[in-house]
Amino acid sequence: MRRAWLTLSAVTVLLGGCSDAAPPVPDRTVKTGTMGAAVTREGIFEYTVGSVDCAGSAPRLCTVGLTVHNLSGTPRKPGISFAKLYDARGTAYLADALAQIRGDTRLLDDLAAGAAVADRLYYDVPADATISKLELREEPSSPGITIDVPGRRNT
Repeated sequence: MRRAWLTLSAVTVLLGGCSDAAPPVPDRTVKTGTMGAAVTREGIFEYTVGSVDCAGSAPRLCTVGLTVHNLSGTPRKPGISFAKLYDARGTAYLADALAQIRGDTRLLDDLAAGAAVADRLYYDVPADATISKLELREEPSSPGITIDVPGRRNT
């Protein structure tokens, strides 16, 4: 009897591990978007990048105008660490926190479920940098969304 149980157990283990169904693999590719078009990845936030301006009175400051729409069912803080600006050499720039505070950003506040906010992100970028893309993330583990902004020279 004991041998029958061992045989049955072994068959169960072997057959149980022979399923053709593989577990779903999360999509880890970076999604691309375009300036002026709304884009989302995980369905938490929807971003629309309206402008990238690296000219003006402060030659080292690039300003990104964007709208963030909270698609989730709960209030969430968009924050400022979700977006990185990249130059043509691949150097990443984080938003300038001090400039954000001085600019009275609303991206650090809770955004109600279903609400949207139009605001700006500020980046301190070297004068000789040519901006190539903006990378947005809905959450830290997200592979992100890339918006190409070729040829934006910081002059």
